[in-house]
Amino acid sequence: PAFSPHGIDLGRRADGQWQVLAVNHGGRESVEFFQLLEESEGYRLAWRGCALPPADSHMNDVSALPGGGFVATHMFSRSSPSIGPVSLALLKGMLGFDTGHVLHWDGQRFVVAAGTRMPFPNGIQVSPDGKALFVNAYIAGEVRKIGFPDGELLGKVNVKGPDNSQWDAEGRLLVASHTAGIVELGACFGITEGACGAAFAIVAVDPRSMKEQTILEHRGAPMGAATVAQQVGDDLY
Repeated sequence: PAFSPHGIDLGRRADGQWQVLAVNHGGRESVEFFQLLEESEGYRLAWRGCALPPADSHMNDVSALPGGGFVATHMFSRSSPSIGPVSLALLKGMLGFDTGHVLHWDGQRFVVAAGTRMPFPNGIQVSPDGKALFVNAYIAGEVRKIGFPDGELLGKVNVKGPDNSQWDAEGRLLVASHTAGIVELGACFGITEGACGAAFAIVAVDPRSMKEQTILEHRGAPMGAATVAQQVGDDLY
């Protein structure tokens, strides 16, 4: 009940320590800070604090900035009402209206990052130099490259239902793309046994050219609707 993690990020601080950031929807809406420690019996996480976003925030993903602090996606307001089973925020996003933005935490306070308002901001990654944000506008079907902190739109690429992103060994963004239609995705909410088999793809995006290449497509068993892909050696998880 106290800790319900959503997006996570592993980064190295200026002091050389490894830090894990985790969006929390449990007892509070927050970004929790953990230190990753290697010990004789393996790894463990030590809690080191948290940052509380503005009231009514509903965050999704988080990414550390190389100079300290972090950025996190705020999808829509938690108080957004529903019309039957459908939230008003979802309807607004489908009509092309912006529902959320990126929050920047500088170590002291949260501010809205310039140029980041969009329909359902989902996954986020930061360029190694910290000068660009790569934000997945889920309902708009776009991965946007946005200058940081000035907010200039540096590029974008169409990717259907882009969920979360992760870097691969070549420095490309691996984007989990929900290619299933709304009916197929909606059917997953009625599943009481087994896994959702909704179609998805893993799309590699070149962060310089913003060109995309689909490297995996899948539907059905053993699982569908993948939300993130992680490369480990020659394998993809």
